[in-house]
Amino acid sequence: MSLWPGCVMQAVWQAITAVFGSDVSVQGCFFHLMQNTWRKVQELGLAETYRNDEDVKQFCGMVDALAFLPPDDVPAGVYTVNHGCNNVFCTKKTTNNIAVVKSE
Repeated sequence: MSLWPGCVMQAVWQAITAVFGSDVSVQGCFFHLMQNTWRKVQELGLAETYRNDEDVKQFCGMVDALAFLPPDDVPAGVYTVNHGCNNVFCTKKTTNNIAVVKSE
């Protein structure tokens, strides 16, 4: 058995279905979501700010955590992330990119 990433992910998804039943729908991988968030942070030129500011790390974590909300609650979650943030990171430029971070 080859252990290339696609094979490993397929095995994980099969295990999830085996444990939780066929009603479970696997939509993606949280690791890859976090990886894409980090890429967006870098693209926006905010990597150093991320490394040095715990509030920025928390904000990014909150954006990633939107993945755990039921689909109907995501708009309210985005609103909460946008309006509950009170640090310098939450400028109009960066909060407008939440949708971009979330969709990639």
